[in-house]
Amino acid sequence: NNHKAKSPRRSSSLIQRIFTCGSGPGDAPEAEYEVKDLVAEQTKEWSDMVARQKGEEHELKRSHVLQQSELLKKLLEDAQATQKKELEARHDRDNKDLKTRQAKQSMETSKTVSADKSIKTKAERDRRIREMNENNTKKFIEERKRQAMVQSRHQEALAKIHQDQQDNLTKEIEHLE
Repeated sequence: NNHKAKSPRRSSSLIQRIFTCGSGPGDAPEAEYEVKDLVAEQTKEWSDMVARQKGEEHELKRSHVLQQSELLKKLLEDAQATQKKELEARHDRDNKDLKTRQAKQSMETSKTVSADKSIKTKAERDRRIREMNENNTKKFIEERKRQAMVQSRHQEALAKIHQDQQDNLTKEIEHLE
């Protein structure tokens, strides 16, 4: 710091001595050495300043990359959570639709058997309704199992996609650091 404070005065007095009309031939080598020293000193100061600036710039960029990385991770997590909720909502709607269709089918089966004129006794009618309901129940259980398997595959596929996205983001972040 003390050295830097001397530089402007030293350079102005040196410049004054070099360009003074009355300088003698013996002053030239001494002035030349002082000019070289001054140039070397200023070159070192410049180099130090550039190195310091590059270091600060590198730290700022690194800090910025870390902040962006955290933000990207958070955004990815939020987007993935939204996708999971949407998939669950779709599955819930599908399940509700399936149950509604099954209930309608069960009602229609009961109405069809009740309206059948070829069935003569109440016992036969009850037996036919019971048989149809058993058949419907078996079909309904199979449909629900099939739908549960499809939904499970959807969830697994989404989980794999999410894991791949997280892995890719992590690799990109590590590459930037």
